[in-house]
Amino acid sequence: MIEKNVTPLKSYRFSALNSFIKIIPLLVVPIVLARILTPEIFGVVAISAVYIGLAQFMTTFETGEAIIKKELNKVLLHSIFWFNLVCGLFSYFILFLSAELFPFISGDAQLKSVIKIQAIALITTSIAGVPLALLKKRLDFYSISISSLIAGLISSLISISLALMGYGVWALVSFYLVNSIVYSFVILLKSKYIPSFVFEFKKITNIFSFSANLTLTKILSFIERNSARFIIGHFLGYAQVGLYSLGNMIVIRPIKSVSQFVNPVFYSLVSKKKDLVVENIAANFITYTQVSILIFFPAGIILFFFSDNLIFVIFGNKWLEMVPIVTILSFLFFIRPITKINVEIFKALSLTGLMSKIYMVFTPLYILAILFSVQIGLNEVAISYVIVNYILAFVSLSYIIKIIK
Repeated sequence: MIEKNVTPLKSYRFSALNSFIKIIPLLVVPIVLARILTPEIFGVVAISAVYIGLAQFMTTFETGEAIIKKELNKVLLHSIFWFNLVCGLFSYFILFLSAELFPFISGDAQLKSVIKIQAIALITTSIAGVPLALLKKRLDFYSISISSLIAGLISSLISISLALMGYGVWALVSFYLVNSIVYSFVILLKSKYIPSFVFEFKKITNIFSFSANLTLTKILSFIERNSARFIIGHFLGYAQVGLYSLGNMIVIRPIKSVSQFVNPVFYSLVSKKKDLVVENIAANFITYTQVSILIFFPAGIILFFFSDNLIFVIFGNKWLEMVPIVTILSFLFFIRPITKINVEIFKALSLTGLMSKIYMVFTPLYILAILFSVQIGLNEVAISYVIVNYILAFVSLSYIIKIIK
């Protein structure tokens, strides 16, 4: 239920505040660290983040989305909590073991150590899954904002201090790890959720039909976004991964931040009005598209024409090789926001199966495009990423226009 005095407008405001609080450390801290650290260090952490991110899907299986959409009893909530925690511990164990056994990880001592430490976030994420979903279901984005603020401040101070003290790669690792630990702890306190030792696996299976397809879609989407790092690292080295990852962050992070405050509220509100889902989606989709054009089109144009000046002023000379990558990726401002909201619409319409089929086609297409383009150069990898994103957006958009008429 929506808590008293929490209107949809207030929810959007607090969700926007949450995204604003999140984006400050996620943009500012990497910029500060980029002045101190090398592209190779950013490359190592970027490769590690791919492994962690992929394993993270196995910690919750998107059960949080099912909590928001469906009416659940306490027994099921507790069962989901313990299921998530077991999955988080298991995922950490598998990743820890993989770092020792697989040559492409164990052969690099630094990467192996980074993965083992950074993977602790898998456990903290699994603990926060149910409490975070309950806050979103209640549209309590104010509590989520406070959690982001506290986590951002603590992790920023620790990581910058470690960088200045000469801890290198561990300064960057600490930023993401400490942020995850503190955020999960505060979310648990704010939600006032206390898990009981109750577990009924049969009840969890009832929501798997919804969450399984959604998990598969997000895994495919994650592979689509991050496979370039693996391929670039294999063919071109860690320094090129660092250049590509930071360039990608400059473009994707602002888009993701806006999506993170609009999309959860959009999905939570639509899911509560099941009899008017299509009508509400149609009206909100048009408004969202208009706002996206007003915000992101000017940003994309500015980045396209002035990326060299911005990178020189913000990051310094050692990152100037990133200029053509950012210039190419600036075209994502014109289409990526629409792709992000399309996912929420598919979820609201319970069409996660259709969404997973679309990604099952486009993810292999993207990987093939990257494998081909990396033979030419890093700029061509960025071009491939942009082209596939445009094709994916137009295909998913055509389905949605047909459905909501």
